[in-house]
Amino acid sequence: MSYDPRYKPLQEPAEPLFELAKKQPDVGDVANLQNFLDENLVRAISLKYRDNGDPARSQRLQEAMMEEYRSGYTLEPFFYEQLSGYEKSNEPLSEYYPTMLRHLNVKDELARWEQTTKSRPK
Repeated sequence: MSYDPRYKPLQEPAEPLFELAKKQPDVGDVANLQNFLDENLVRAISLKYRDNGDPARSQRLQEAMMEEYRSGYTLEPFFYEQLSGYEKSNEPLSEYYPTMLRHLNVKDELARWEQTTKSRPK
């Protein structure tokens, strides 16, 4: 989905989060913005799929997500949160994807990063 040229204008605001991710030593393959968006979305989907509502399991998954987030997947929590809307929408993910991108507030995500990394365990 991320490589569809129609989504480029919706993806461009995520560039500062991509640049931030590239500076993290533990981030994996984020060769370009589209790859970065896909990787964050896939990771969020994987966690959402495994969350069966059990509080202990949900907590473990949340902790795992935050570890990935701190390693540089700076949009994973955003996509995870957006997946709740997707689940309610009854749309295919390919149709809901631009809706998720329209909800991206880069300033909020940069503030989340700042807050999270300030409280990062040493």
